[in-house]
Amino acid sequence: LQLQVSTDGRTWSAPLATASGSPLTTFAFQPAKAKFIKITRNVPAANNAAWAIQNLRVYQAAPGK
Repeated sequence: LQLQVSTDGRTWSAPLATASGSPLTTFAFQPAKAKFIKITRNVPAANNAAWAIQNLRVYQAAPGK
């Protein structure tokens, strides 16, 4: 999986983070100004199974970090 951000929904950043994990995946990356987040699966799921994001939590960096 790779994570990108955008301020306008049309122009996307280079991947800020990549990760793999199942069923829980955590991305950690430097703070970035964004209105939109795009998570792309860059490797097919086993047996071409359906894939979905069920729960997404986004946390703001602590002040001063």
